[in-house]
This record gives sequence, C-alpha cells and structure tokens, in this order.
Amino acid sequence: MKLPFNLFFLILCITVIYSSFVAPLCLENEKTALLQFKLTLSINQFASADPSAYPKTETWKPAGNGSDCCLWDGIECSEKGNHVISLDLSSSYLHGMINSNSTLFELVHLQTLNLADNNFRYCLIPSKINNLLKLKYLNLSGSLFSGRVPIEISQLSNLISLDLSYNVDPSSAAKLLNLGPLSLKFLVQSFPNLKVLKLDHDNQFETFQNDSYEGNIGLCGSPLSKKCGKDEGQSPPQPQTHLEDEESEESSTLVEWIVISVGFISGLVVGVIMGQIITIEKHEWFKEIVRRMKCNKRGKKRNNFRSQI
Repeated sequence: MKLPFNLFFLILCITVIYSSFVAPLCLENEKTALLQFKLTLSINQFASADPSAYPKTETWKPAGNGSDCCLWDGIECSEKGNHVISLDLSSSYLHGMINSNSTLFELVHLQTLNLADNNFRYCLIPSKINNLLKLKYLNLSGSLFSGRVPIEISQLSNLISLDLSYNVDPSSAAKLLNLGPLSLKFLVQSFPNLKVLKLDHDNQFETFQNDSYEGNIGLCGSPLSKKCGKDEGQSPPQPQTHLEDEESEESSTLVEWIVISVGFISGLVVGVIMGQIITIEKHEWFKEIVRRMKCNKRGKKRNNFRSQI
C-alpha cells in the first residue's frame, strides 16, 4: 500500500525537525582520542579525596548504547560542529601518568579542561599542553603533578582561569610544582584575559612584588595590593564552569527555535489533515460526477433505442 503524498511529506518534515534537536553525535576521531586516553589510566578509589568522587570514564563505551561521546559523563560538545569543548574529569578516581604522546592533546577544540583531584603519579605537566590553544579554563590542582611548569603553558593566551594549586606530596607536604626559569611576571603577562590564578595553597608567592603581576588588570587579591572587594580577604572571582554567557545565548536561541518549530509542526499537521479531507472529498465528488455521467449516457442510449422501435 502506497502512502499518500501529503502523509509522506508530513513524516519527512517531522523527521528532519526532530533530528535537528536530538543530542549531537560526537566526531569519530575525537571519540577515539577519548577512548585511547581512558585506556592509559586506571581507576583507583584512593586517587580522589572528594567524597562525591566517582569514575566518570566508566560511562564511556566504544559501541552500542552510550557510544555517543557527547553524552558521556564529563563531556560537553559544541552545538555547531559537534566538537568536544569541555572535559571535566575532576574527582574521577583516575590513576596513572599523562605524557606528551597522550591522545588528550588531540582534542584541539577544548575550552575547558579539569583534571583536579586525581593521582597522576608525580608526572610532569606535558609540554604538549600548548596543543590546546582554545583553552579558557585549566584546572590541574590536587592531582600530584610535579616538576617545572612547562614554558609551553604560556602559549595558552586565551586562559581566563589557571589553577595549579595543591600539588603537594601527601607524605611530606612538600610542594611538587615550581616555575623553574619562568618568571611570574612573564607567566601572568602571557594571559591577557586571566582573572583567576592559583599556583599554590600557601604563601609561596607572597614574596613576589606587585610589578610581577603588571599587564593583567583582571587579577586581584593576596598577595596583590589590589583587593577583590570590600574585604581584604575576599577571594578572586570564580571562573564560569561551562562558559555560562555562551550557554545562555545558545539556550535562548534554542527556545526560539523550539517555539518556531512547534508552531510550524502544528500548522503543518493541520494543513496536511485539511488537505487530506479536501482531497478525499474532491475524490468522492469526482466519482459522483463520473457515475452520474455514466447514468445519463445509459439513459440516452435506452431512449434512443426505444424511439427507433
């Protein structure tokens, strides 16, 4: 049985509109990079201190239900292009080491990277961090990173928030990270948009003078003379977790499209139903005319036959 054209058109329109609102499918190369990154690390429940920690990567499946990486825990994808733009694996029981060959650095569209509260076994911060040039929020705190902060980190010029604090040895409380040959002034001036900078949990940087922070008017709070608010002890402004400004704009646009689509679908359904009714009525009307014409022809033939007799 063939579907009427109007019904087929209705189903096609609904399918197209629905597909535009379903969750985006992640790109295969980024999904592969995430899965390979997962394989380099193990899950250890002692690797995170936060009581609310849980293994986020356990939801990452290579195939079947749950294989869309945009729906995995800790992942956020862009609406345009379906690129992975946020990776939040904080307090995820991750245990292992990250080196410069890690597929993590293939996720070049990342804007947020949060690896806080895990155990990376005293590894260095990889120099390939400079692959992630779109990063705005970087949090590597409390995850047992050690050694010198790589100079390549200064190439992340879009950073708004940088947190390298609480990387200390749990047995000796010794600080594990240091700036090495980098000057704090050089580091700060590399990030013109920086608003939050956390380098340690104690007074390690109190010895730096105010001119070490020149060139970045967004920074405030101790050890700077510039206060963040009325109270001297008030902390610097916290970073937006998932690009709230962009999200609010995207959500308002989404609401507008939903309203437009609902109106369009409603009008389309009513139009198709009315079209079907009119089509059926016209079809019946046409059949009635044909039937009457045939009856008239038969009547004329009978009359002609009688007149001939």
